[in-house]
Amino acid sequence: MLSTAQIEFRKVRDWRSRRFSWDTARSRIAKQQHIELHRWDFDAPACA
Repeated sequence: MLSTAQIEFRKVRDWRSRRFSWDTARSRIAKQQHIELHRWDFDAPACA
């Protein structure tokens, strides 16, 4: 049986686990209301 540390390490090292985690998080977040992240107007002379 794997220890908790071994399971956590495997999650980080196994690309399938990382992809599943990413897809799950993306799906959960995509259902939430959009928030405005832009701090500059589109016609500003410069932005970061």
